[in-house]
Amino acid sequence: MNKVLDYIIHSSLFVGLVGIAMMFTVLLLLELPIVYELLLILFLVSFSAYNINRKTDIKEDKISHPRRVRFIQNYYRYLKVVCIICYILAFILGFLKNFLTGIFIFLPALFVILYSVKWIPSWFNFSRLKEIFLIKNCTVAFAWAFFVTFLPFLYFGVNVKFSAVFVFFFIFLKVLGNTITFDIRDIKGDTIAKIKTIPIVFGIRTTKKILTLINFLASLIIIVPAIFGILPIVSYFIAIVFIYTQLYIQQIEKSDIKFLTDVLADGEYLVIALLALLGMLVI
Repeated sequence: MNKVLDYIIHSSLFVGLVGIAMMFTVLLLLELPIVYELLLILFLVSFSAYNINRKTDIKEDKISHPRRVRFIQNYYRYLKVVCIICYILAFILGFLKNFLTGIFIFLPALFVILYSVKWIPSWFNFSRLKEIFLIKNCTVAFAWAFFVTFLPFLYFGVNVKFSAVFVFFFIFLKVLGNTITFDIRDIKGDTIAKIKTIPIVFGIRTTKKILTLINFLASLIIIVPAIFGILPIVSYFIAIVFIYTQLYIQQIEKSDIKFLTDVLADGEYLVIALLALLGMLVI
């Protein structure tokens, strides 16, 4: 069972499911049709992009996540081929719909390169966005939020709705909290690599308070627009995830941090999608 779970998580299949869940939630919040092709595109792009990032993070992961490093070293030559095929398939699906959708699908790959690959000139104290305090978290959060929020408008060829602003910030805040939680897991590796993160700079106790604030703001940013009719009623169901998130925040330092991050924290998006589905069925 552990081997199966390791394969699902370390191969980024789980992240692919997260992509599907996130797009499903966004489509409901934006009151746009649930289209299987869009869900598939998110799976393919998420799976591919995160496997690229897994490879570039090996140096830090040798300290904080040795099991994942062993998995990547054993299977990356196969995963690399699968990732290339998946991303090409995502491009094809996008271009078959329209030109702008195809171009837009290139963005996650660009974000991964800017985030993970050493491209910044040597006269700076850092060589990639991942090494810049706070920027590393905001880059990942922005990439997810921007891609999943605005891809549907290009795909359907419709004007961007005002409600997209709130959806964008909801996804941004949820992913921001997620990345900070993962930084707690990666404290040892990031310290050795001299990468400053919120847990390293402020400590775990203060980080948990920051995560609680982010969790509260994420809930607020979909509840208030829903009250004024800007977002649909399903927003109230999605906001219930505040409880789930707060529960795993409280478990930091008490539970196995790898299980908490890889399963509970990343699994949060699946919980959000289930709450959205429940809201859709009830309403």
